[in-house]
Amino acid sequence: MQAAGGVHNLLILNLMDQFVREVGTAETTSWHSKTALVRYRREDGSTSWRIWVGSRNLTRSAAWELGLVLVSSTSEGQRIAGIGALAESLANRAELETFKKERVGRELDRLQWKTPRGIRVEDLGFWQPGEKRELPDPPHRLKRLIVISPFLDGSIVGRLGKWGDADTERILVSTLPELRKLSPQIQKPLAGFQGSVRYLETPVEDEVETESEVGLTGVDEEQESRGLHAKLFYAEPLLSKTRPEPADRC
Repeated sequence: MQAAGGVHNLLILNLMDQFVREVGTAETTSWHSKTALVRYRREDGSTSWRIWVGSRNLTRSAAWELGLVLVSSTSEGQRIAGIGALAESLANRAELETFKKERVGRELDRLQWKTPRGIRVEDLGFWQPGEKRELPDPPHRLKRLIVISPFLDGSIVGRLGKWGDADTERILVSTLPELRKLSPQIQKPLAGFQGSVRYLETPVEDEVETESEVGLTGVDEEQESRGLHAKLFYAEPLLSKTRPEPADRC
């Protein structure tokens, strides 16, 4: 008896076509966002929201990624600046009749948000093409800075390398081709990370797929490489030690 090959069900693709919205781009702009806004409706009619932001593309990539999930609440958590504006932008792109941007933005601004333990979100930003983008101001008395990115720009890396002072520990993690690109530049953007530059090995791109993996992949689908894809700035300020007040003497 011969085993049947993997069945590729295309019905789900026909269903998803109803919700696909194409984003217009030009030579100087591209669509690079990775975020999801989801509303759940409970059996009692109440709703709950989830916001996911991260670095992962919608592929079968096994690369190093970064993601954060926020869960709405009416009684616990924190309020987050910018979350309504982000929701309005996504709802505007979605063009759904039941997902009007003004209503969605107002609703999310009223909610509180549960974050992972130990994480506090100050604000969320969603940049549109053409909007000015700036690095945040470096924290006062910076103890440690870790920059992780698979893509590097010499001017940006050079500015980050000047954050802090002589006692600040700065670590840069990227891919070897990007580091080689910056290394010979006249401005020496890597100087601020001297001795703390790290990279991941070049991913193996000619791995043999198993039959089950081939059955899940369309002929036009190309598997993304397995290298670094996360983008992260981690800035740790130096905590000040407060001296205790002297006790009153009788």
